[in-house]
Amino acid sequence: MAASTAEHRASHDEILDGFVARPRLVRTFDETRGTVIGTVVAPSGYGKTTFLRQWAHDDPRPVAWLTLRREHTARPRLLDAIAGHLAAVQQPDRSDPRVALVLDDAHVLPSDSAELLLLVAEHLPAGSLLVIASTCEPPLPMGRLRLERRLREVRACDLAMTRSEARELLHREGIRLDPDQLTKAMHATEGWPAGLVLTALAVRACGGASAALESFGGDDRVVADYLNDVFLDALPADRLQLLVRTSVLDQLTGPLCDAVANQHGSGAALREMSRANILVSSLDRCERTFRVHPLLRGLLRSELRRAGQDVEARAHARAATWFEGHGDPDSAIDQAAAAGDVDRAGRLLWASAPFHAVHGRNAYLERALRRFTPAQIAGDPALALCTATSRLGTGDRDYVEHWTDVAEHGIRDASPACRARFAAGVAVLRASVARRGLAQMSADAQRAHRLDVEDGAWRAQACFLDGAALHLTGDAPAARERLTEGVRLGALDAPVVEVQCRAQLALIDFADEQWSDAEEHAERARSTLEQSGLDEQPVGALAYAVSAFARAHNGEIEQASCDVDAAGRLLERLTGAAPWFEAEIRIALARTQLRLSDSAAARGLLTSAGRLLRHCPDATVLRAAIDDAWARADTFAAAAVVGVCALTTAELRVLRMLPSHLSLGEIAARLHVSLNTVKTQAHAVYRKLDASSRSEAVTCARTVGLIDG
Repeated sequence: MAASTAEHRASHDEILDGFVARPRLVRTFDETRGTVIGTVVAPSGYGKTTFLRQWAHDDPRPVAWLTLRREHTARPRLLDAIAGHLAAVQQPDRSDPRVALVLDDAHVLPSDSAELLLLVAEHLPAGSLLVIASTCEPPLPMGRLRLERRLREVRACDLAMTRSEARELLHREGIRLDPDQLTKAMHATEGWPAGLVLTALAVRACGGASAALESFGGDDRVVADYLNDVFLDALPADRLQLLVRTSVLDQLTGPLCDAVANQHGSGAALREMSRANILVSSLDRCERTFRVHPLLRGLLRSELRRAGQDVEARAHARAATWFEGHGDPDSAIDQAAAAGDVDRAGRLLWASAPFHAVHGRNAYLERALRRFTPAQIAGDPALALCTATSRLGTGDRDYVEHWTDVAEHGIRDASPACRARFAAGVAVLRASVARRGLAQMSADAQRAHRLDVEDGAWRAQACFLDGAALHLTGDAPAARERLTEGVRLGALDAPVVEVQCRAQLALIDFADEQWSDAEEHAERARSTLEQSGLDEQPVGALAYAVSAFARAHNGEIEQASCDVDAAGRLLERLTGAAPWFEAEIRIALARTQLRLSDSAAARGLLTSAGRLLRHCPDATVLRAAIDDAWARADTFAAAAVVGVCALTTAELRVLRMLPSHLSLGEIAARLHVSLNTVKTQAHAVYRKLDASSRSEAVTCARTVGLIDG
């Protein structure tokens, strides 16, 4: 029945005591020019009426409020009701003729009501507002009204509660959650006000928030009753079946749902349901992709399980087939695993494993493998190979070797086609472990190179492993050729491999004193590592180590120190790596520390590198490198006895330039400091090196390894 503005607001003040104030929404319908239509469209439980009451309480215009019933579907009765409500709030003596008319529950109106609603809006005084609240799209020319800027809209996404609003609502319900519990409640409800009230009911029923939130979802009895009453009971059987069968999907599209539900016309049905606001929402403006609210989806999933394990498994299997056929292997793996098809899931995961390995995505493989039990992994060669590959970048040799052994044993019983498909992976994993020495490492890598498809990810990794083995056993020309191929293949789509190959090439060039080429490889290895987001991968320690040496050689002392720190941090996480690889890193860092005048750090690194070399006696290049580094460290130590002490960073920077033809004034200009500063630092260098001249200081520095000969 009609109510005056005063009466409406008095009764509303009592109602508001139990609700959360939402000023951010109330401003939506502030002062308007001309006559504007406002729409509030959202599923049940989003607080449409509550929001409108808050707005009406503060709006300066008198508000006529009509809650529509079935009898208002007849045009004459609707017009009479509107006229009566407007008359009740309009006062003849008011100088301001503007009003606001609210038509609540407008979803009862027939679809041909657009002309009537526009007529009502046009007859309202200028500056008035017609508000239509509905659970589905109102019968209005929405596109035209938007273009004419005559439409103001509030949708479910606007009505969803913020975190602070949700906390206040729960407080009013007598429920206080800690931050983590509130996060869980928001994740489950997505701010749906009715869902938050249902959360409060569940917490009270369980007698505690932790237990309630742990199991809270669409299959909770209180939630299920509400969802059935409000949404599902009135849904046609075919629509309900579509939602139940496709509840295995995170996102819904017409073609995908047709395949999973084994029917046609799913796209149109999804669009209609999203516009009917039954907690199915569109994710794009073209209305091609949809999702179901998590609470409703939880209820639908429980209904699917009740239909029988075979029905659920078939839905997952159909989804896996569709995703595999449409180039989405990750989703296909998820669905195949959920269907219990371990063989298919393993085949799909192994097909993508090289990609994840060479992009440093070992964490993805580990997460994917959590879907399977240890028995399932051990019984499937593909999954065993994936498990071995998941630790390839961490240096966990024992783990990689164990699961490679398990996979190789299982492959013997596989079909010839499967054996061929797995062979390259087994070979590259064997080469990575390098348990039987560098010669066998090279042989395994070459076998992987032959077996993998051209430009395949395992072929790029094989190039790195073979090139490293050739380098460490003294065949630098062959190593260069294979590592250069690895750089080319890695640059296509295997950044980890490109980084590793460039780091090896830098080491070869350092040994041959090809400084320009070495510095370029080192710089590009480090920049590729960082630009690819792989700078926290443990195998990146070598790239940072060679970059540190290159920068120290070039006089970039601060940058070299930063690279040393980065390499050391990653080296700590590289536990159980191949001994040759760890030794390479430690030797490169030791040589850098000598350049940075830290003999103690260098000697510690060389000691640990020497212990590692016991496990790879055929690494002749590393043995020579460590002997040379020890000689430099010993010379440095001997020089220290007769007066050499640690040089500062600034003094090292000047020392690097003393062998050049530059005068002290030119050195000062290069370093952007004063001539007096350079003179002071140069004299400090002479004193610490026990030298009486520039040339004598250079000779002494070369002797102790601070600069190159």
